[in-house]
Amino acid sequence: MNRKFLLYIFIILSLFVFQSSFVFALNQDEETLLDASIFGDDDIVEKILEKNIDVNIQDDVGNTALILAAMEGHTKVVALLLQSDADKSIVNKHGNNALFYARQRNHRNVIKLLE
Repeated sequence: MNRKFLLYIFIILSLFVFQSSFVFALNQDEETLLDASIFGDDDIVEKILEKNIDVNIQDDVGNTALILAAMEGHTKVVALLLQSDADKSIVNKHGNNALFYARQRNHRNVIKLLE
């Protein structure tokens, strides 16, 4: 391939990536909620939820904090999110919800909370 063609491809891909970052721009609290949910940090999740942020915020793949916590089997975080009215029916871009991932990874306590 010639350099000019590769440059055009690079520019087009750069524009796509640059524009998509605006679509899914999260503020610091939203990022922290998603990260804390992945890592099972229930203290941080609780503090962030006290700020009344949108508990159903989604990352660039469409995962919510509930989906991320369910994937990793963080029962206490899942319980906190559900108490804060996290929507169990939200699906990510793969068409899967929190219960799907809890079942897939056999996180029994999380499954009980979500059913």
